[in-house]
Amino acid sequence: MNRPPEAASSPRPGTWSPFQWFNLKRDWPYLFVTLTPLLLFAPFLLGRQVMYWGTPLLQFYPWRRFALDAIRSGHLPLWNPYLGNGAPLIANHQSAVFYPPNWISLLLPLDYSLGWLAALHLIWAGTGMVTLSRALGLRSLGQVVAGLAFGASQYLVARAGFISINAAAAWLPWIIWAGDRLLSPQSLSSNLLKRALLLSLCLSLQLLAGHAQTAWYTLLLLIAWVLWRVITHLRTYPLPRTSQRPVTFLSPLLLVGLAVAFALLLAALQLLPTAELLQQSSRAASAEYEFVVTYSFSPWRVLTLLAPDLLGNPARGWFYGYGNYWEDAVYVGLLPFLLAVSLISQTILSGYHRRTARAPLHPAALSPDQADPPSSTPGHGHARALVYFLTLTLLAALLLALGRNTPVFPFFYKYVPTFNLFQAPARMMIWFVFALALLAGLAADRWEPPQRRALYWTRLGAAGAVSIVLVGAFADLALPATGKLMQQLHTVARAVALCGFGLLIAASLSLLKPKMTGAPAHSSTTWWQLAVALFLCADLLFAGYGLNPGAPPDLYRAPTASGAILRAAVGDHRLFQFPDDEHNVKFERYLSFTSFGPPEFAHAVRESQLPNVSLLDGLYSASNFDPLLNARYTGLVEVISATRSLNLLRLMDVAVVVSSVPLDLEPIAQGSATTFYRVPGEPRRVRVVYTARIVADAEAARAALAHADFDPASEVLLEADDPGVTPASPCSRVSLTPSPNVVTITASLEQPGWVVLSDAYYPGWCVFVDGQPAKLLHADYAFRAVPAEAGNHTLEFRYAPRSFYVGLWVSIASWLILSVAALWLWRRSA
Repeated sequence: MNRPPEAASSPRPGTWSPFQWFNLKRDWPYLFVTLTPLLLFAPFLLGRQVMYWGTPLLQFYPWRRFALDAIRSGHLPLWNPYLGNGAPLIANHQSAVFYPPNWISLLLPLDYSLGWLAALHLIWAGTGMVTLSRALGLRSLGQVVAGLAFGASQYLVARAGFISINAAAAWLPWIIWAGDRLLSPQSLSSNLLKRALLLSLCLSLQLLAGHAQTAWYTLLLLIAWVLWRVITHLRTYPLPRTSQRPVTFLSPLLLVGLAVAFALLLAALQLLPTAELLQQSSRAASAEYEFVVTYSFSPWRVLTLLAPDLLGNPARGWFYGYGNYWEDAVYVGLLPFLLAVSLISQTILSGYHRRTARAPLHPAALSPDQADPPSSTPGHGHARALVYFLTLTLLAALLLALGRNTPVFPFFYKYVPTFNLFQAPARMMIWFVFALALLAGLAADRWEPPQRRALYWTRLGAAGAVSIVLVGAFADLALPATGKLMQQLHTVARAVALCGFGLLIAASLSLLKPKMTGAPAHSSTTWWQLAVALFLCADLLFAGYGLNPGAPPDLYRAPTASGAILRAAVGDHRLFQFPDDEHNVKFERYLSFTSFGPPEFAHAVRESQLPNVSLLDGLYSASNFDPLLNARYTGLVEVISATRSLNLLRLMDVAVVVSSVPLDLEPIAQGSATTFYRVPGEPRRVRVVYTARIVADAEAARAALAHADFDPASEVLLEADDPGVTPASPCSRVSLTPSPNVVTITASLEQPGWVVLSDAYYPGWCVFVDGQPAKLLHADYAFRAVPAEAGNHTLEFRYAPRSFYVGLWVSIASWLILSVAALWLWRRSA
């Protein structure tokens, strides 16, 4: 009798091979999910291009550039003085300073590392789905189909430039895998602590990755998975009332809750400052409905599960659909979609026949493939329950993702906590993509050659696919190419032809599938599986190509002409761009949702000094492009946008206004899309005033700020209900060496008055006057004021948020506990 392949390829006892951990016959799915992102991102990985389109240039690169510079200077990047009159940086969850994979930027150039991080997280997502599929008992074909359908899906690839989503989403299959291991019946007797710690580790890393919305959706899916596991376990193993097994099974269920709690402690140094920022933002209780439902999933995009470019593609010319392409991108490959639909239909029919006492239509299981490890898939009952659970997940995700298009999400927005905090319901489709990929893997694991009527319908489908190709190609060639409507019809025709071609290949693969009977079929089966994987890989590479536009490699390093002019004209004063004009320049001129445009636009964006790009030239900006902003800063910008007050611009220390529309101000430089105008008068970051107007509260201060008679040069607005802040212990521990977390100024007062600093007021700031603690007050609604006596004074403002230092010590203690527990478990198992 022949030995199993695993035994034949393993090293002899007492010997070691550097490849003993990797078995090509068993682990080849990992190669496909690794190579696909490497091919897709090759221009970035080889340094020929850099990622820039959208958030890499406007957010992630500036944030991380500043954080890295601060760290290399020996300081924690707690505060960013360059944006929005100053803003918390670590509290900005998406900065992800403490996410370990991001530390690769300490070794590689930052612009180069962004591409590697994106590709590596896609690989991690795919390998996680392969690992989960294997744990569920799927063989190699099912593993590679599920891994590619998730890791190389358009949901992940199209969002790769949204670096925090890219990083957080990659952990979803690993978290479900770790939770499933903890709840599996085999874990009831041993290794509970080890598996609970593993789940905590995965959850904490996702929390540190920087996208709270994805982490929350993952946690909800984990809870649903856990409940499904409990229900199916109790139905599979009915127990008498006197049995102690329910208590034993509930112990890992309790560990799941403890694992989640421990993960929160591990990530406390990030979560506590972020929670503080959330409380200070306008989204503390709820975000506005219209903001939240922006980017609701378009019902028309369901059709793109068959043809991803049916409504166009910004990487290939033009996108004709709603919103932007990537928020609704859910293509997982044509073959996985067909496999998943067939499995759902087959399972529902089987259940219907079983309930009506007819012969069940169980699909015939594949014969064991000699190249695969033995399948550990549970019986049909458990597999059927998994299909039902994943199908319900699909439906729930779609209903919620449709947002404003159905009454479901508005109900959740109104009555279910947290659904009123996050923008873009379409991001719920991460559940959809996950469930669809796993269903496709399950279906591929059961794939068998068509017989009888199935053979007839497969051949008919192949003929129909040929017809679709011919019709689409004829329409593309015959229709005139003039006018927007005709161009859109050409786009549809090409997408239909490509869909038909994919259907033809899928039908051909099904017809060519060898029967798994006997050893001679082994070789042909292996090559057929590779053909399936190659087809799926090629399909997803084509669908994902161009969705992350590249810019020339000197984009972030070359100085800009406008930056040199503005540094000379502005000095340490600030730029400002009105939000409506900023939106038009970004999304109408350079970063249109309908077409990506040429790579040269990347340099044009830098020359335009859009927020937050100006940071790269060392320029200070009163504008800030950030998803979570201090509510008082937001209110101030709203007042300035409504009044167009030059007084308030000078109050913000604004010396130059950036605008794409003509202003009645002195121009000092001209860009391709914007002009830089000098603000008349003298902007001042520090003012001494001797008159204070006391108003009731913040709302009264905002109203007084907007009034035409308010003169910030002669008076300061203070609030009657403001108790002020005096330095606490964390403040006294901050180093006084030059630091972004410290502002030192001198002031001379002729009589008792107030020193006003036009930097954003935010919790964690305190002030010392001549080395002595002093009271820090809200000034002019959004800034800081310090009462001072007559004379010359040195004021030291220090930022030392208690939220960060409490979180830091909690995280340090938690990571020590995790390390000690892991060491103890390792020594115990040795």
